[in-house]
Amino acid sequence: MSSTKEVPGTVADRSWRRGLYLLTAALTCPCHLPIYLLILGGTSVGAALQDNIGLALLGLTVIFILALTRGLRRPGQGKIQSKDM
Repeated sequence: MSSTKEVPGTVADRSWRRGLYLLTAALTCPCHLPIYLLILGGTSVGAALQDNIGLALLGLTVIFILALTRGLRRPGQGKIQSKDM
């Protein structure tokens, strides 16, 4: 009998996580900050972003780079695979 459960670490599980990382990278891209300021203008979140634009830009940049590198990583890259003989 075959099992329909997904085992953590399988290709489908990694693909789902990879897509989530790429979506996060797209949403936190620092070039979108002016768009966020326009959309959130007149709200308390927009005012906080406007007052701390340098910090917001730094935070978005860091999250963007981390999410993009995780999302573009090839499956299995960075993991040490051992062979038992």
